[in-house]
Amino acid sequence: MMNKINPASIEMVFFWYFLSINVVYSILLFLGAIRVYQRRKELSVEDFTNILHSNSLPEIAFIVPMHNEAKNICGCIQSILNLTYRYKQIIAVNDGSKDNTLQVLKEQFDLVPIPHFFAETIPAQPVRQVLRSRTVPELLVIDKPHAGKYDAVNVGVNACENPFFIAVDADVFIDNKGFEALIRPLLAYPETVAIGGTVRIKNGCTLDFNRINTKKISFHFLPMFQGLEYLRSFLQRQGWDYLAGNFVIAGAFSIFPTELIRKTGGFSSCIAEDMEIVVRLHRVMKRSKIPYRVFYLPDPIAWTEGPSTLGALGRQRTRWHLGLLETLWYHKGMCLNPRYGFFGLFNYPFWIWGEAIEPVMEALGYTVVLIAWAAGLMNGSFALLLILITLGFAFVYSLACLLIEEASFRKYTSFKTIMMMFLLSLIENCGYRQLTVYWRIKSFAQFFRTFRQTHRESKRLQRLMKK
Repeated sequence: MMNKINPASIEMVFFWYFLSINVVYSILLFLGAIRVYQRRKELSVEDFTNILHSNSLPEIAFIVPMHNEAKNICGCIQSILNLTYRYKQIIAVNDGSKDNTLQVLKEQFDLVPIPHFFAETIPAQPVRQVLRSRTVPELLVIDKPHAGKYDAVNVGVNACENPFFIAVDADVFIDNKGFEALIRPLLAYPETVAIGGTVRIKNGCTLDFNRINTKKISFHFLPMFQGLEYLRSFLQRQGWDYLAGNFVIAGAFSIFPTELIRKTGGFSSCIAEDMEIVVRLHRVMKRSKIPYRVFYLPDPIAWTEGPSTLGALGRQRTRWHLGLLETLWYHKGMCLNPRYGFFGLFNYPFWIWGEAIEPVMEALGYTVVLIAWAAGLMNGSFALLLILITLGFAFVYSLACLLIEEASFRKYTSFKTIMMMFLLSLIENCGYRQLTVYWRIKSFAQFFRTFRQTHRESKRLQRLMKK
């Protein structure tokens, strides 16, 4: 069979596929570096003291969905309370926790029941009770049956009386130093519809009041690999931000206008609800021909606990890719549609070409090389070229991200940490990368298994956007 197929043709398919992706990533890296440089110049002249003492600061609600988070929730709430930003409210939504999450909050913050005061603007699970802290006036806690993170955030949006909100995962710690930078676009650009900050891995880091100290970061290989991946992905988002076409901002640390999210129907049941809501905002605003901006800022930092076992990491990566596939299906009408401008003609197709099907193409590439080698049809030059394009580029890209990180915001202050990441960038392509390919391929089986439910949600969103 292999003799009937021209091996050179197959080789060229993979060659041009991976070359096209890496060219785009190289452009994004270059644009991201420019964006970081521009941001550094902005920070050198911005006076955050005046911003923090301004009477025109917007009130912001921190919505914290929590499910079995007894271990993390008090620390998360305390980190928000420690922020020097004055105009804040915390809405913690207990999504049917089976552990003692709610009891821990009651004891720690002296919660008492209050009347249910808000309207159910976004459809969500009914609220069991609403509680307010007697010791911390900013804290509101809502208890509801379990229905998933998206439903908990929607309940929080319903209860939000502030013009803007941030959805914060319960295991996330917000760095006070850069948080005020997240507010600036709201003051400077009224057309802002979403702002995302950077998320980093905090495994092993220590807490110094309201600052994260990275000198004792975990050197376990899994958190370090994830830290390297986060660096790459967030620098790519800087490149997309330069092109005004971010497809996703960090769901663990993003700010949205409350009323706009209510009008667009709240968060969906998509696995990656943070990605879906950003794409939906692009779609709604472009269809309505309303000027808007989606920002990604590199200096506001939130730190999250990364999975520490292969099983947990694999489940997370499978969910993430499944969420991407669902989002692409929900908004497939944007693909190559000139109505949506550059986002529809380039950004959206690239996420299909370079992200959604990439693990399948990479797995096929490995398979073709192995079959050709076993059949004695191996082209040594091609094999070397494919390795250089797929694996060599990943190393060079990681190295560039590390250098940009070290030359700009230096969140990893330890030279040992930077050197460890550099060494891991050499070896991650030998085993770890192939694992991530396997985990992402698994998401396709789940996507087709739950396709009916995905299609129903897609139809619901279409009806919603027509309104």
